[in-house]
Amino acid sequence: LVITGQPYFKVLPDNSDKIYKSLKGCFYSDLQQSSERVDYSQGVKVEGDAITMLNLRIGVEGKHWGVYLYGNNLLNERGATYPSTALTYDTRLRPRTLGINLKFSY
Repeated sequence: LVITGQPYFKVLPDNSDKIYKSLKGCFYSDLQQSSERVDYSQGVKVEGDAITMLNLRIGVEGKHWGVYLYGNNLLNERGATYPSTALTYDTRLRPRTLGINLKFSY
């Protein structure tokens, strides 16, 4: 658990274990929570949204390769991460993203 002030916390469990001979199985999870916040941009009060974001990854690794399934923003959170004034757009999280990651090294 990493605490970086009152409105934000992050939990980072990460695990990697040998599953067969030289193969390792790995699991990573990332839960981030940020409360509503108020800021001032060019003298104008702007408000950010409360956000809870969950990322997961599971995979298998060999000595020179790895295959991982991942999911980012699994809760499909759409809150404003950086609020802006009425004349510009808010910065928002990427939508839910699922995929496969391949790693090769030599």
